[in-house]
Amino acid sequence: MVVPSISARRMSVTEEYYLSLRMKIEYYKSQIFSVIRTSGEMAALKEVHQKMDDIMVNLSESTKFRFTCRRGCSFCCHVEVETSNIEVRSILQFCKKKSITIDKEYLKRQSKAKNLHRSEVSACVFLKGNECSIYEARPLVCKMMYVVTDPKYCDTKTQSNNQVGYYKDQDMLALYYAWCEVARVVNLQEHLLKLLK
Repeated sequence: MVVPSISARRMSVTEEYYLSLRMKIEYYKSQIFSVIRTSGEMAALKEVHQKMDDIMVNLSESTKFRFTCRRGCSFCCHVEVETSNIEVRSILQFCKKKSITIDKEYLKRQSKAKNLHRSEVSACVFLKGNECSIYEARPLVCKMMYVVTDPKYCDTKTQSNNQVGYYKDQDMLALYYAWCEVARVVNLQEHLLKLLK
């Protein structure tokens, strides 16, 4: 039996979505590489962050209405953060400029935790009083955390991460994945600890 190729048959909605996503990733990668070649990595990071903010601003009001995130909720700040080495350097510059101290001992305890999400050191090192102390310079992955489920699921003491539903816009995902493919992805906690030695 001969199986028709994707080009010879109609693509499923899922296949169309992933093809569209891949095309957007490639487009964003070319844009990022162009900025890196002309202006450097930090300029590219700044543009990627601005583009992510623009995508968010341009979402429809009906989409934003579904977000249940509120100031002071820190559920999404209790996980390991995968980011780029460029973002980590940018965060360190931001901390120096704003005189934000980074608790190296806390980072060491985090690096030793087997399951960070379920440990007593699960909170991000930059979480102060349930608010992000580096909000303006937070990693891209943090900019993509928009909860759409009932806020009761965000109770870090009683709930697990698998009950929380996140909004994922295709342009946000494509930009994030493009950045990850261009920049070297690292663990935020471990890379901070390494650079602070």
